[in-house]
Amino acid sequence: MHDLVEGVTRSRSSPWQGVESEVADSSLVQEGERRSPLSSDKENSNMRYVLAFHAEEPGISTEEQPSAEEMAEMQQLMTDFADALQAAGVMVAAEMLTPSPTASTVTRRSGKTVIEDGPFAATKEALAGVFVIDVPDREAALAWAERFPGASYGTVEVRAAGVSYVDGSWRQ
Repeated sequence: MHDLVEGVTRSRSSPWQGVESEVADSSLVQEGERRSPLSSDKENSNMRYVLAFHAEEPGISTEEQPSAEEMAEMQQLMTDFADALQAAGVMVAAEMLTPSPTASTVTRRSGKTVIEDGPFAATKEALAGVFVIDVPDREAALAWAERFPGASYGTVEVRAAGVSYVDGSWRQ
């Protein structure tokens, strides 16, 4: 599986320098007449996976904040990644979230609903976004996660969906 990701550079001066080739490498999407593990054939029994992206939040962490140019570069890389998922036919949804202090939590204990401002837990890294993909197996999901631009400065958690609500019904 790891041989699918070509040209991965482990040492970079910029947190996402060199990610462009990983994100845009179309050879990972189509190989001759056969579809690569990164592709999806909707008639097969694919599984949905969530690529949950956790990162330090700008303005909240004590780390040096990215410049406006670096933010624009990362936004373009995220767009390129989403475009590659779309072109491969595996994109279900992608959402980048607002900073965690804008969150609210809802709990219902002993029949009483409580709504509180702020995130569930105060942590150094927070859930920054999710990509839902429909791929043949875990190996394909991991191959896409390896190409995720934010992995250069955050963490990508890959998790299979247990059940999905699709077209009006729950499916495993």
